[in-house]
Amino acid sequence: MIGSFKEREYVEKLRERAILKDLAFVLESPEGRRVIARLLKLGMRDEVTLNVDGVNGHIITAFNEGKRAIASMLTTSVKEVDPRKLMLCEIELSEFERGFSEEDEE
Repeated sequence: MIGSFKEREYVEKLRERAILKDLAFVLESPEGRRVIARLLKLGMRDEVTLNVDGVNGHIITAFNEGKRAIASMLTTSVKEVDPRKLMLCEIELSEFERGFSEEDEE
């Protein structure tokens, strides 16, 4: 069992470093970058999440804000690993999706 506050803080930093190392591994492949970009897109990171629907608007807004908070935390983690990877994620997802839309047109 971890005793003191300093010991707990140290262990938490070790965990965070390990997670960032795992994320760096994921960001090394185009497939991993596309998955990260897709998660950020699904998280509505850059969208307005307010829903003014009369009855359930506040519930939908809270749900959307939760998704956005997770996407924001993931964005911060990607930036900690390598800020350039964030843009690369978005570019590769866009190219990937464009490839599918061009196939649909044929």
